[in-house]
Amino acid sequence: MRSFLSVLAAAAFAAMASGCGGMAVLNENATSARLGKGESFRIELEGNRTTGYVWDVVSDGSPILALRKSQYLQKPADSGVVGAGGTECFEFCAVQRGKTLVELTYKRPWEKKGVDTRRFYLDVE
Repeated sequence: MRSFLSVLAAAAFAAMASGCGGMAVLNENATSARLGKGESFRIELEGNRTTGYVWDVVSDGSPILALRKSQYLQKPADSGVVGAGGTECFEFCAVQRGKTLVELTYKRPWEKKGVDTRRFYLDVE
């Protein structure tokens, strides 16, 4: 029994250390979610870096959320096509309970004002 509990405790520790569990996806059409502490989610927004525009994080929802990673994925059908768009992906983990907001703006890095802003509302239980 004692070894079973040791294995169970080690598995729980490994799961916590490896990051978050399931993955909800938010986008232009889904702008809010209710999550449990420890759950992760992704925000996916259409973009086109070849124009100089990127989705910039204005508010990352901390301390309720932690931004784990962000990446740009070109559409597979358009890979290699000059000027083709893609998707900006931001992965977050809910690290404590509460309500928060993630705000992103679509802008060129050298410009102060963006051309589009998206807000995502999260409730972590």
